[in-house]
Amino acid sequence: SCKNIVIMYKKAYNRFCNFINAIKGKLHCFRYLINPSIHFGKNVYIGENVKLQTWGEGEIIIGNNVIIHDSVQLLTRGGNIIIGDNSSINPFSMIYGGAIIGTYVRIGTHSIIIPSNHVFKNVDIPIAKQGIIRKGICIEDDVWIGFGTTILSGVHIGQGAIIGADSVVTKDIPPYAIFAGGKIIKYRFSQKIIDKLLKIDFSNISKNLLEENVDIFYCDINDENI
Repeated sequence: SCKNIVIMYKKAYNRFCNFINAIKGKLHCFRYLINPSIHFGKNVYIGENVKLQTWGEGEIIIGNNVIIHDSVQLLTRGGNIIIGDNSSINPFSMIYGGAIIGTYVRIGTHSIIIPSNHVFKNVDIPIAKQGIIRKGICIEDDVWIGFGTTILSGVHIGQGAIIGADSVVTKDIPPYAIFAGGKIIKYRFSQKIIDKLLKIDFSNISKNLLEENVDIFYCDINDENI
């Protein structure tokens, strides 16, 4: 029927687009291969207008299956940027050197991760001349950072945390906390479940394992099945 033909066409068209996008993502990686301070894992996708810039001794280390969408900027400015396997950074986000990002992390559009601050102690010296303090930022595995989030220097975001859209994060966020409106509004699970989840090593969870056990990951987690 006409309906089945349309469905088949849509599927074929989507497969073709995915194929073209995968090729484009790999081609965008090639222009950085001559930079000895940028390291790619396997199956990395780089979108349009992405800027990977290394200054000083900083390096950019990108793990396997990482997706960096259009117009993202990774700027080392003397510090390292490390992105773990299976993570993604959505368009127009910016990350400075000194950031460590775990595996399976999702970073929303227009997010800014700044692991350094200007010194402004002396009123008789311009702020631009007082230097910076770099405390670093660590984002652990399985974190979801919402649209338009700003994360400031010295922050540690625990495993499984969720950061609400338009948040400004200035303090550490505990594992599996939900942070929105400038405060922790609740935790995703009970402390008993969180303690068990913290024993999971997300670096050992492959995409194949997820696909083979997809039904398990759609079940509600409780004290009995954890």
